[in-house]
Amino acid sequence: MAKDMITRTTITPVSDLLSQNVLAIVDTVNASKEVFIQRENFNKFSNYLGELALILKELSKLDSESYESLRDALEILSHETKFGKQIALECSNRNKIYLLKNCRKIGELLEGSTREIGRSLSLIPLESLGVCSSEGNIDQSFENNLVACMSEEFGMATDRSTLNKEFEEFRSEIKDGRLRSIDVAEPRKMEQIIALHEHADAATCTSRVEKQKSRTFERSAIEKYFAEGKKDCPLTLIPLDNLRFHLNKNLRKSIQEWKQRNNMITIELYREWLIMQDYVPVLIGLLGAKNRDIRTISLDILCILAKDSDENKERIAKADHALESIVCSLAELRKGCMCLLVTMLNSDDPHASKDAQELLDNLSSLDQNVIEMAKANYFKPLLQLLSSGQEHFRLIMAETLSEVDLTDHNKMSLFREGALGSLLQMLSHGDLEMKTVAVKALQNLSSIPQNGLQMIRDRALGPLFELLYRHGLSSPSLRELVPTIIMHLAVATCAQDAEHLHISIVESEEEIFKLFSLISLTGPDIQTSILRTFQAICQSPFGPDVRKKLRQLSAVQVLVQLCELNNQTVRANAVKRFCCLTKDGDDSTFLEHVGQRCIETLLGIIKTSSDMEEIAALMGIICNLPKDTQVTQWLLDAGTLEIIFTCLTDGNRNASYKRPAVENAVGALCRFTVSTNREWQKRVAAVGIVPVLVQLLGSGTSLTKQKAAISLKQFSKSSAALSRPVKKPEVFSYCLAAAPETGCPAHLGICSVESSFCILEADALQPLVKMLGETDHGVCEAALEALLTSIDGEKLQSGSKVLSEANAVAPIIKLLSSPSSGLQEKTLKALERGFHVAELKQKYGSSAKMLLVDITQRGSGGMKSLAARVLARLNVLDEQSSYFG
Repeated sequence: MAKDMITRTTITPVSDLLSQNVLAIVDTVNASKEVFIQRENFNKFSNYLGELALILKELSKLDSESYESLRDALEILSHETKFGKQIALECSNRNKIYLLKNCRKIGELLEGSTREIGRSLSLIPLESLGVCSSEGNIDQSFENNLVACMSEEFGMATDRSTLNKEFEEFRSEIKDGRLRSIDVAEPRKMEQIIALHEHADAATCTSRVEKQKSRTFERSAIEKYFAEGKKDCPLTLIPLDNLRFHLNKNLRKSIQEWKQRNNMITIELYREWLIMQDYVPVLIGLLGAKNRDIRTISLDILCILAKDSDENKERIAKADHALESIVCSLAELRKGCMCLLVTMLNSDDPHASKDAQELLDNLSSLDQNVIEMAKANYFKPLLQLLSSGQEHFRLIMAETLSEVDLTDHNKMSLFREGALGSLLQMLSHGDLEMKTVAVKALQNLSSIPQNGLQMIRDRALGPLFELLYRHGLSSPSLRELVPTIIMHLAVATCAQDAEHLHISIVESEEEIFKLFSLISLTGPDIQTSILRTFQAICQSPFGPDVRKKLRQLSAVQVLVQLCELNNQTVRANAVKRFCCLTKDGDDSTFLEHVGQRCIETLLGIIKTSSDMEEIAALMGIICNLPKDTQVTQWLLDAGTLEIIFTCLTDGNRNASYKRPAVENAVGALCRFTVSTNREWQKRVAAVGIVPVLVQLLGSGTSLTKQKAAISLKQFSKSSAALSRPVKKPEVFSYCLAAAPETGCPAHLGICSVESSFCILEADALQPLVKMLGETDHGVCEAALEALLTSIDGEKLQSGSKVLSEANAVAPIIKLLSSPSSGLQEKTLKALERGFHVAELKQKYGSSAKMLLVDITQRGSGGMKSLAARVLARLNVLDEQSSYFG
């Protein structure tokens, strides 16, 4: 039919052909709307023609010289459009029984016309129009491979020349009109199935043809224009900066989309036909092809056939080896497939959930699929193989658990569902590889406290220690992995959940010795794990006992040696363990191993370390070391005061990460401010630390405030003795203008921060009074003791007046109601002394009476006696009262 059109004697101008085709398409679309049989196919045919009309309008905007290259395509299109209109009119007017009888033939005629229209578009010379199609998204190798595979199914030769000959003969039949009277032949079926894959991309296409915004010219015309020496725009005559060509990508895209829609219609027309002609087994067979692309294409086609059709799904499911082949094909796409199936498994739709479960069960026949399921957080098949599978599978599943990234929730879930029991069985296996893989899995799973406690309850420590001591030396991997697990278990014993369990991973002195001794026999990673293990153990409820046994086992000596290592991780952990051991114990243990060299090493680390936890631990060691004169002198000579001053005056001292270091640094100062060594006190004051301590009274943590108040108290105890007497003015000095020296109100002499460490001169009174209202009893007690130094010795009268003027007496009286018996006792003793001063007794006695009476009635024996003595000072009780008994 196309040949007849092309050989006409009357040549119609191409511009007219374009217009005629657009009008013919409109007529055909209108005629198709009146058809009541094959309505769905006619609607799709109409939509398809509507898209084609848009492309023709775009083509009409080309330069007139480009038209001749479109002639062949437009003449074929004109004929097929009119033929389509004729079919639509016949279907609207013919007898319904006739139409019903010829229903299938009508569909075939529509399909044939659609393909001819598609062929007409392929005749458009895209390259000559500047619409290069080399960047298309169709991979020709896909089609070639699929054609070869399906040709084998049809018994045809697979060489290209034979196939071309078959298709040329078939196309001749189409042109001669024989197709409309006979059924479709085998090559025809093959051609349709090859075309189906092109629709996979077309089915999801949502783009629409954009309106052409720029004028398009044929490449040959532009080349000719430039060859004539012209270098300006042919429309605007504006000079051009460069003469490079730009393809009309919009037009190219429109044509490609039209082709895709053409293919889509072919799919929809022939979906049922493929089922009826029994091509499902052919497609299932292609799922076993070696070429991955062929398998993917076949899956796409099967998906199209099954979409929205339960009957087609049934046909596919009943085909031989269908589900098995589909499952195997899906397995090759396992990552995305597994995630999707696991998501569907948890769907609210019970049918979807059931189908996903069945498919996952089928896929679990391959161990690699089970691994991918585990990565998608579905562990049921893995746990089954781990507990009851053959050794080979158990090994693979345990290895998977050691490598896969797991959330804490998944780790807990795996233990609840039985993974721990299976792995513990593998630990007792005779094969070393089996043991090693199980240990790797346990290392991954034991990192959360809940699992660590479960392992302890299920007696996992015994097998782990046996592996460490029996196989650790011969197996480097076990020697490294087992200590990490033991560390996890030790950390678990410090968790909040373990407080009521009283679980310890080492109890006897022998167990502690064997584990700690490995530090000297192993490398940095294992040393770090063991050090962290003992840090956790020492913080558990069993900590004091374990610390005592470690000191007895000369652990201090080992830790001192580790502090000298260059490995920063090992050194930092050794420093922290050393600090932990200094919290209690007798001084002799440390004096034996901590000498001047050790102290210089520790201070050198503080100067160079950037690890605040390590610095805090080092400050803790300085604070906790024996208060031996020689040790303190070594510390002073090594520059400890300057290091502490730097730590306390850092602008970030209130940052949360620095608080432990500041607390320990202030605590370390207490050893240098003792009132028994005024030379040490003078060295501290000379550095400028006293004002810093006063600042910390108002801005530090509770522990920092407490330690700062203790240092100020120790300073203040020396103030009375160091206060310089006020010189009496000579007779002739009254004639001079110079004012006489004014003494300190408390010490009645000349005081200063540097010379007498006076807390009044340091402006410490108000911060200390404010601390009396703190909720922390230790803070209140330290502040009270610092304030009471003002009334020590012979300065009761003057000191009482200072405290009264500082409004300190009333807050002190309130401390009588403190629940802390120690603080209550100190307050009673202070008031007993203070109420010797008549002014205090008269001014504050009445406010203290009721609190004192309450203590005499409800306090302990010692407290009752103290309270009674204070009441006697206030003349409330006779000194012969039974309360003094």
